[in-house]
Amino acid sequence: MCQQTQIATVLPYYARWMAAFPTVRALAEADLERVMAHWQGLGYYARGQRLHAAARDLASGQWPTDLAGWRAIPGIGPYTAGALASIVNGLPTPLVDGNVERVAARIAALDSTGAELRRAAWAWAQAVMVANDPGNWNQALMELGAKVCTPRRPRCPECPVQAHCQSWQAGRVDQRPAPRPKPVTRGVDLCVTITRRADGAWGLTKSVPGQWWAGLWVLPWTRAGEVMTVGPKDVVVRTVVTQHRIRLIASPADLGAMTGGELVWLGGVDLANVAVPTPFRRLMAAYAKAQGEPKV
Repeated sequence: MCQQTQIATVLPYYARWMAAFPTVRALAEADLERVMAHWQGLGYYARGQRLHAAARDLASGQWPTDLAGWRAIPGIGPYTAGALASIVNGLPTPLVDGNVERVAARIAALDSTGAELRRAAWAWAQAVMVANDPGNWNQALMELGAKVCTPRRPRCPECPVQAHCQSWQAGRVDQRPAPRPKPVTRGVDLCVTITRRADGAWGLTKSVPGQWWAGLWVLPWTRAGEVMTVGPKDVVVRTVVTQHRIRLIASPADLGAMTGGELVWLGGVDLANVAVPTPFRRLMAAYAKAQGEPKV
């Protein structure tokens, strides 16, 4: 949950999640629709889908005992695998998250950026690994980055490894790691179809693999071929997906084109218990308000 999401945002979701799925087996046995409803609002929904798949994988076999075993679990990459292998299995496997990458850049005077910096940080983490207590060592490195070697205003006078820090010795702590180039973003307009029945139910469809919000319930939409002109009665919601700045545009008179299958009518409790991406819920609420219809 903390991948790409701040801890303060995660905490209430985590509490609700653990109440609903207190064990790996409970998560594995849950229906994916229910799982995604609990993930709703956190964004990056593939994380929840992978977590559910990982739980099913673990519940059906033996728990991993080495790094390769953890990497074979759906959704577990090098960082998480290194953390689990070192903390759970006691193996001398390094890990690199943003905190460790920053520590490595400053201590080892790494001036690269992007993938090159990440590779160098992994090599550094492997070189300094403490084999007799790898789990605590890895957690200490992460805490050092989170609490002391912070992105701004690092607490260098309190740093326990200051004597080994090449950036401190050179007076260049504030220059490392080097700023990453800003990603190039582009705007995308989506023409959204909104239909409601007299009882207030909304016409939704499940987004298919390969589309944004795959596996989630969305209002049917089609991607506009060019920048759309927004009319005075149109309802617009803005969101960001990876490197795309998206406008969801719904017009009372625009029926658009469906994508992803037949409409399913959802309202009330049914709507509350399925995963609808936050931008679409915002659009539905704004549309209902504009039309003087009942709230979502």
